[in-house]
Amino acid sequence: MGALEDFSQEVREGLHRMLASCRMSTTAGLKMCVEKLLDNLKNTLRIRDLLTDVSKELDHNIQN
Repeated sequence: MGALEDFSQEVREGLHRMLASCRMSTTAGLKMCVEKLLDNLKNTLRIRDLLTDVSKELDHNIQN
């Protein structure tokens, strides 16, 4: 599950495809996967928002 934190989009997408094809044998395992995927989504959204803010600031600074 640590691969979800990898910066490579190819690695994360490959892991997502692999997890989608797996069957979980325990409720605890399924819960862990869902929690990690949700954490990854939150981090991805935070990074996107941060990059958007930085981009806007750079645009503002370049125009001045």
